Amino acid sequence: MKEDGWISGDGGPLVVLQAGALPAWLGGSGPEPGLMLGGHVETDYDVICRCDDGGCVVERHGRAMLVLCDCEMPARFVSSPLGEVVIVQGYIGDGEVEPLLAEAASSPPSHTAPFALTDRGLRLLVGADDRDGTVYGFAEAETTPGEKTCDFWLADGSLVVALRSRT
Repeated sequence: MKEDGWISGDGGPLVVLQAGALPAWLGGSGPEPGLMLGGHVETDYDVICRCDDGGCVVERHGRAMLVLCDCEMPARFVSSPLGEVVIVQGYIGDGEVEPLLAEAASSPPSHTAPFALTDRGLRLLVGADDRDGTVYGFAEAETTPGEKTCDFWLADGSLVVALRSRT
């Protein structure tokens, strides 16, 4: 894991996987080239690259997962009253996280999606990387399984994502 908790790569989306999907996650690799490289196999990376750049929820390997913006913008898990698990992403420093969270808390989400959380563990990594974050590293968080709401806030080129229990 990266020591400062920020995860970034050199292009393509970041992803937050549930622990149960990790054994199957290969990112952009596989036994043959993926669709983006002219092959005939749809890789994990091919699937997540179809998502909008404002964040979305997709199903893959029997689990819901979060797809975030381009991985050149670093992301990390943070503590916040916005939700059980909160992720911030953008060209921001640690001192700029609190104002971003306050801005999100004072406005409605840009969009919301249901999220079925089956596992306690979550892993944030660059989508093209393998499950072990071999190239770019990873960060982890734990929460309580159950039916969640996933709220996305887009503000000033940054993204805030909060998972919280449905009420």
